[in-house]
Amino acid sequence: MLTTALVLTACLAPSFTAAADDGGELYYPAEFERTLEFSSLADYAFEGEKSAFADATPSGSRLYVIAPDEFGDNRLTTVDCSFAIDEMEYHEGTLYLQSSQSEIYSYSEGEISPAVYAFASRPNAVTDSRTGYMYLIAEAENSFGLVAYSSQSALSNIFADGCSKLKKIDDEIYIINEGTLYNVYENSAKPMSFGYVDLTLADALSAGNAAELLKEDYEVQTAVVHPQTAEGKHAYVTKIDISSLGETFTAQGTERLIADRQALVLASSGNAAIVLMADDEGEPACYITLADALEMTAYTPADNDMDKAYARSEVTIFTRPYMCDATVADTVESGTVFTVLEKCSLELTDGAFYRVEYTAEGQTRQGFAVGRSLSPYTFAAENDTEQTTGDKNFTYDNPWQTVVAVLLIVLLVLVGVGYVTFYATKKSAKANKKQAPPSDDDLYMRD
Repeated sequence: MLTTALVLTACLAPSFTAAADDGGELYYPAEFERTLEFSSLADYAFEGEKSAFADATPSGSRLYVIAPDEFGDNRLTTVDCSFAIDEMEYHEGTLYLQSSQSEIYSYSEGEISPAVYAFASRPNAVTDSRTGYMYLIAEAENSFGLVAYSSQSALSNIFADGCSKLKKIDDEIYIINEGTLYNVYENSAKPMSFGYVDLTLADALSAGNAAELLKEDYEVQTAVVHPQTAEGKHAYVTKIDISSLGETFTAQGTERLIADRQALVLASSGNAAIVLMADDEGEPACYITLADALEMTAYTPADNDMDKAYARSEVTIFTRPYMCDATVADTVESGTVFTVLEKCSLELTDGAFYRVEYTAEGQTRQGFAVGRSLSPYTFAAENDTEQTTGDKNFTYDNPWQTVVAVLLIVLLVLVGVGYVTFYATKKSAKANKKQAPPSDDDLYMRD
């Protein structure tokens, strides 16, 4: 039976323009639902949640098939046919087509193949077993109309002309009139429209002011992305590559969420947010979605394990705890000393990040450094009043420390030299004693 999920009223909201943005702010489709439009509807067929339509074209027909995906969203497949479709119907899960030349085809997963199937003759009259109404295709001038008759009411003319393809499918009565499909009940008919989810609406989203947003100062924000927005609509997310931002995002696919996902919020403006969260394989990836689907959560920094650190090698500083070109803020040389303000350690981030403060070009700056590029700084004096650059010409800030260090080194050298001299002298004396000839007054000396 054709469900209300497929049969939508004509007042369905208009389709969304994907690449639109509002004054440079981020924008994400509030709706992915679109309405199927026909230029010249020639035939139709339904089975369960599936529906198919033949639209006449100058070169043949365009076949539209709507079927639910694994999430229950109606998805559209379009196939251009080189032949005119004259009849179509579902039979045991398979859609069969008959051309105007009586050739038979079957449709499956976007492909059309020759087939063997016998279409039954189309009746000019059908009866609605629910109401007892009988509907007749009546010949009119150069066309056909639709007449309804019931034993309880007088004969009524529903359509005067322009009718075709009167069908009864799962107890429902349908007819095409002037290119529009109608659902007939008793002595009236209601126009039908068919909606589907078009995820390609997110394939060319404007990047808006994302490049500027991702370079701005940042406080760590975490959130839960829910499968439904605050308004109760389905939440969709589009994976994007933010390493290189142009006029539009490089989209890598859109999906509907089916469960909550933890996220790190990287930026937000307009009605959208850029977040870092796990993809279907559990790997962290960037997505853009409706900000309305986010519920902000309390963020607590990890226990900080160092107050100061230095760069083990050249270190890149990021505006956020996420490594990519769009978040690069600075590059500092090896040995640079940092004051560590905060440790950020989330499952989504590539290891621990530290929010650090440092001096560069006479300016005090902040940003995030990857933990593995830092080492704890243990050389500073307790009452350090001047932060050093930590380069190869490093000296202690307190001159007395330098004096004491030099004296200790000199003392250790002197002790070492003394020990070596004493050991060498003693060894030489023993060797000389062994090799000396016996004295002349030795009582045991013999000729």
